[in-house]
Amino acid sequence: MKSEQLQCIDYAIEMTRNKGVPFNTRNAMSAALSQYYFNSNSGGFTKNGNARGYLETLSKNDIEKELLIEIIKKQACATRKGYHQKLSTSKTFDDEDLTIEDTELLLTGIMNQTRMEAVKYLLEKYPKLINQLIDSFVDARYFNESYGMQELDIENPYYQNMIDKIENYYSELKVNEQSKQY
Repeated sequence: MKSEQLQCIDYAIEMTRNKGVPFNTRNAMSAALSQYYFNSNSGGFTKNGNARGYLETLSKNDIEKELLIEIIKKQACATRKGYHQKLSTSKTFDDEDLTIEDTELLLTGIMNQTRMEAVKYLLEKYPKLINQLIDSFVDARYFNESYGMQELDIENPYYQNMIDKIENYYSELKVNEQSKQY
């Protein structure tokens, strides 16, 4: 079952893609989501159907959560379909030539081994990671026929613990932020 946050992202992207070229490209959608994440600028998304309004209900943490969950869903889909997956890397987060696969592999390893605070720290320290996660998210969900929403959103009990860990962490963050406002 899709979260409300993921439904908002999907809706905003699909409505914008429906406008056709030049909006219906991987680069345009990645740039639009990146602009919203880093600058709270939703101008890359259409106003049609209140798509921007749906997106503007999301915080950076909401988007981060969905980007991280997508890594796990992508891994589950690749395993289920027998796609080749990179199993290790000698790269670190400091490497200039870090690929999307490297980023996903390194972040998944950190999520498996430590607390989510370490992942949050890395995302804040290395903004390039967010851009890579956005590119991966947009590509896998909307443009890569090997994955796609229907394949990625299939629940897999094997990977559910990791998804639960991500969701619990970001839920706690939201509660803490809300309690600071009062």
